Amino acid sequence: MSTDLLFTITPGEETWTIVGPTPDSPPHGVPSPLTDLGFLRQVRELRDYSSMKFTPDDKRNIRLYEDVARELSSRITPLLLSEEARQAVRIRLNQVQLGRARLTLRVADHGPLSDQVLALPWEVVAPDPSEFPVRQSVLEVVRESIVPGAPELSEPSGPFAVAVAVAAPEGQVALSYEKEEVRLQTVLAGLGHAVAFSDLGTLDDLV
Repeated sequence: MSTDLLFTITPGEETWTIVGPTPDSPPHGVPSPLTDLGFLRQVRELRDYSSMKFTPDDKRNIRLYEDVARELSSRITPLLLSEEARQAVRIRLNQVQLGRARLTLRVADHGPLSDQVLALPWEVVAPDPSEFPVRQSVLEVVRESIVPGAPELSEPSGPFAVAVAVAAPEGQVALSYEKEEVRLQTVLAGLGHAVAFSDLGTLDDLV
């Protein structure tokens, strides 16, 4: 798997050092956003809205959701992208003949901050304001945590497979499992994937 745009983040308690979109790019230093209460509040708001289900008619909440995403995008983008990196990412996004761009976020040392860094909603990074390349399907975000001595992944021996568990959320009496299965089957079939369901809910039944 080729790495299109690689950003290596070295987080500290007070400042972060970011190198990207190539290993030869000059370091980009920024204050740690994990100490910014306003930034963390916006992250929580985005996660809250992301967990909600909106109908097409719920225009007010959809607008609020997009406003929160735009505000957070305007703060998280300059964290990752220096002006030079912003221009490089913009150029790559415009090279549509190369296919969807891949932005890899790598934390070089699996320390106590690495999980917090990778958990941030980097999907709202946008080199151009008010545009979301991930939502437009021109960019995908990959997260990596480099651990010394970790074994390399072997080459896949078969097609990519995803196991999905459909369960009723806590506090909900019942869930229409059949409808959820139909939704999954409809989406995945459109991508050319075969779908198999486990009626017993066990690994042995699935494989």
